[in-house]
Amino acid sequence: MYVLSLFLLNTLVYSAFSASVGCFRRQVTGEMVLYPTTFKECYAVQRKLVQQDKAQAPITFSRKAGIGYKVPDYWTVGNCALTIDLHSEDDIDTMSFYDIAVQAGVLNVGCVAKPPHFGGTCPVGPKKVMNVTLLGFARSTQLGFNDRPPSEQARNVSVS
Repeated sequence: MYVLSLFLLNTLVYSAFSASVGCFRRQVTGEMVLYPTTFKECYAVQRKLVQQDKAQAPITFSRKAGIGYKVPDYWTVGNCALTIDLHSEDDIDTMSFYDIAVQAGVLNVGCVAKPPHFGGTCPVGPKKVMNVTLLGFARSTQLGFNDRPPSEQARNVSVS
């Protein structure tokens, strides 16, 4: 039931906020080569975020060590990667992993389920200084992504 409600919420949010979503339309974006991915794999990545014990707790995100959850970070399933990162070294924002998963769902519905299936990026959080990105990558080598368990940092996150 919780998973179904997340999907329905994704669809409603996408309908309301699709203007802030940037879908990747070309296979080559700067230095990075994108690969098509699937809704199913990207949805499984979203679920990793909401299956944590503290998924709905507010967490402070920062690039600086010792201030909340350190970004950038990523999670993968198959050839779908979900990444989070702040815009600059000084940015700090507070939100939950559930908030990030909902925005990832917006990307999944709007940028992965529809051709060309490369993914996309959009701002997340109250200050909109952090981006969540879903993208397809080559499973073997690209960007250092590989299937790994959820980040140790994510499992041991402290609640603000």
